[in-house]
Amino acid sequence: MREKYGCTTNYYLEPFPRKAKQAIRSIRLLGDYQLHGIVIRRIVKRKGYVKPPQFEEILTAYEKECETNEYSMRGMRGRLQRLFFFVDYLELRNVIKVDDITPDIISNYVISICPKHEKSIASILTTLRVFLRFLYLHGFTERDLSLAVPKQTRYRYPAVPSTWEPTEVKRMLDAIDRGSPRGKRDYAILLLVAKLGMRVS
Repeated sequence: MREKYGCTTNYYLEPFPRKAKQAIRSIRLLGDYQLHGIVIRRIVKRKGYVKPPQFEEILTAYEKECETNEYSMRGMRGRLQRLFFFVDYLELRNVIKVDDITPDIISNYVISICPKHEKSIASILTTLRVFLRFLYLHGFTERDLSLAVPKQTRYRYPAVPSTWEPTEVKRMLDAIDRGSPRGKRDYAILLLVAKLGMRVS
């Protein structure tokens, strides 16, 4: 298939071809539209965010709420940046007032951010939940839409133990075959670690 369409570049070993960027961008746009029904705006650096007129009053009120809660400048900037992407999504969905936000719209937005990193998704969901609760508590919406924001399923990866029991160390050393040169080497390394200890650095 790659040879048929002339896509012979190995993107894992070779630099990304500059001439192909526009074509790849077009494919991504088509993929976004196929999956979500809209063209999702990619993250770009902008000097200042221009609030959509229909949400300007609410966003300004939310910014003042963040200042009242004494959020740090860095935390407030990140929170608002994540919120602005949601507002842009609402505008693409032709939502003209916050009362038009539905659980389906929230669900579709969450689906659109699924490719992001697990920690990024957690931050986005928290920002969305706090903003929707703000709308409800200040009378901008009639129902608490923060309850419609799905909870993230987190997978717990057990940490490597920082200490070992003497029986565990003995069992690990006994498992090494000291009859071969490689086994003798491994045994010497692990014995040094067990006797002298090893820091993370």
